[in-house]
Amino acid sequence: MLALSVPVASFVTRDPDRDRDMRAVTRAAQHPMVQVGGALRQQADESLAGVLRIDFAGATVELPDVRVRLAHHWRSVEAAGRFDVSLRAFDIPPPALLGIPVEDAVSIEFQLTLRRG
Repeated sequence: MLALSVPVASFVTRDPDRDRDMRAVTRAAQHPMVQVGGALRQQADESLAGVLRIDFAGATVELPDVRVRLAHHWRSVEAAGRFDVSLRAFDIPPPALLGIPVEDAVSIEFQLTLRRG
């Protein structure tokens, strides 16, 4: 079982105006945390695969086939992966750049390092 919480306020770019707009569009004041959870099972190739649930901006989306690559080290494990989500699935209108709407799909890449105590 996987459970992770991330503050929306921690999503920071190099553009404070864009950050402010993102927090407004995602309703960060009402929903300050992104909750990620799921049931991932170990595969034969030492990766994990399964269903991932994301609670963000007041909506919940389930992704049915998420894969996580694992790299085992002496005192740590690295987990990395990528998945695509739809902004509309979270009731977030895709932004426009110079009046031209951008893609609805957003690719999320992640890398976590878990250290043994």
